[in-house]
Amino acid sequence: MFDNNNKVFAYKIALKLDKYLVALFNLCYDVYIKLEDITINENDIEYAILLFTDEFYDHLEVNKDEYLEKDENDQYRFTKDQFFNTLAVHLNAYYLRSQIFVSKLNTPDFLYYLKDNFHIYSTLAKKKEVENSLNDKFKTINVISNIIENLNNNRLKESINSISTIYDFNKAGQYIKVTTPENFKPQTIFIKDDLLNFDLLESDVFDFDDIWVNYEHDLNNELSFDLDNDEYYIIRDNNSNDKTTLGIKVNDHILLKSNIDIKKYVKKENVNKYLWQLLKDNYLKKRQQKLLCNSELIKNFKEKSKEGDFNKLLCNLKNNLYLDRSVDIKEDYQCFFEKFIVVKKLSDLSNFNFFLPDEDVEKELLGISSEQKIGDKYHLLHYLKHKDDRFTEGFVNSEPKKKEKSKIYILKAELSFYLVEKYYEDLIEELLQGLGVDFISNVELRVNGESKAEFDFVIFKDDKFYFLEAKTTLTKDNVYDTSKKYHNNIEYLKRIIDSDLESVKFILLGFLSNPNLDNYKHFFTDSSYNTRRDGFAVTPYKFKIPFFGHPNLELECIAEPELSKLKEFIKDICQI
Repeated sequence: MFDNNNKVFAYKIALKLDKYLVALFNLCYDVYIKLEDITINENDIEYAILLFTDEFYDHLEVNKDEYLEKDENDQYRFTKDQFFNTLAVHLNAYYLRSQIFVSKLNTPDFLYYLKDNFHIYSTLAKKKEVENSLNDKFKTINVISNIIENLNNNRLKESINSISTIYDFNKAGQYIKVTTPENFKPQTIFIKDDLLNFDLLESDVFDFDDIWVNYEHDLNNELSFDLDNDEYYIIRDNNSNDKTTLGIKVNDHILLKSNIDIKKYVKKENVNKYLWQLLKDNYLKKRQQKLLCNSELIKNFKEKSKEGDFNKLLCNLKNNLYLDRSVDIKEDYQCFFEKFIVVKKLSDLSNFNFFLPDEDVEKELLGISSEQKIGDKYHLLHYLKHKDDRFTEGFVNSEPKKKEKSKIYILKAELSFYLVEKYYEDLIEELLQGLGVDFISNVELRVNGESKAEFDFVIFKDDKFYFLEAKTTLTKDNVYDTSKKYHNNIEYLKRIIDSDLESVKFILLGFLSNPNLDNYKHFFTDSSYNTRRDGFAVTPYKFKIPFFGHPNLELECIAEPELSKLKEFIKDICQI
């Protein structure tokens, strides 16, 4: 149902050189017959087999004697053409398994290659991209030269040796093809073996030579390969009729096939651990980053946020944007603010506040005009000017009206947007990293490419899932909106985790608060919250509200301006 966001794709590949190889074999055969002046009757298979060295047949795992067997009428069972066709098939497989080809796969495009069945796991999402990449690598191999080197007759070898320097057919086309109709994506690339119920499984030793692993790939970092001591096993379902293969066990991990639902083999007590891996690797897709700017000013702002005095200062912000001039700003924090004035409730613009640089000399400040006339007014609606340090003059006609300035400190431009877009999320992310918990941030569940559920943070701790929403300022409205949002998300989560979500908690975190949260006072039970705190301009809140329709689930809300107390709250609720 949910979009598979795994970064790895599985493809089955094949090499299609048959007709070119058979043509080369026939050329070698014809030249050999002429050089040796051989007369052919019905024994062409004998001379066809003599073309190549025993070492060549050993490499291809071809028993040449089988092709010299005769039937009851003393006739050869195979013809030259049948032999050449079979030889071409073996050569196709040989090249796809050869070290000279496999060694070229060691790039960020490829993770694993199962050489026994030609399945390759890649980060490339399109079949054509895979074919192009593999063929570019294969074209570096001189196939004709390799075959000529394995001819048994030196005169023949010398006669046609120049062909490989003039033309090599594998450089002229795309002969490695993806044979599966579409790419397959594993639900997850690998799983720890201790999560599985091995009573349902059986294992057989697997030939190390049948698998290639890109040990240096970033996605393989967790696997801790030991090249000297690794043991490989095929893992199968011991109850299925066809002994379904699940994957390959390497040390304490199992590399999974692309079409396996591994959940039914997971021990009951480990299901949530597996689901967490599935959420991280697959179902939860990283959302597009809201704010990519990370200037020195923003970095400094984040660093100061660890200081209690700075937290107290930010509690005085109005509309997450400005402070009254009556608020004292320590010298270390003044670099984040500019001295402005705010102009409010202008006629025809009563919904807008205008933030303008402060001046202490007479100077024109702001003109506002309209593209279309409003009633019988001029296009020019307002003109403002600084009169002196204390007053402005406002014009809606030629007669000015004097007004006392409303002086403020306003956050600098990039900080003002950073505060509402990303600041609090960044603080929580750093806090969670410091606590060492396993979490992911800024993710969404998608169905057919459409986002169905979004989460700021998801934490997994002690077999429980914690879904956290972060707001710079907690208000009555965003408590309601978050409750509604999670109410809708619950239906999707039930399809992944379990039907009653006993192992799930929902949390709404805020830094600042709005007094309208008192509307939820009938849910207030914590005596250390929901009242003013000395030294802080905002009230810290903490309460739980139920999800109607889901009686066993609650949304735990907290507005906590002190990061140290917020950290303790998270440690307590996540049992860290």
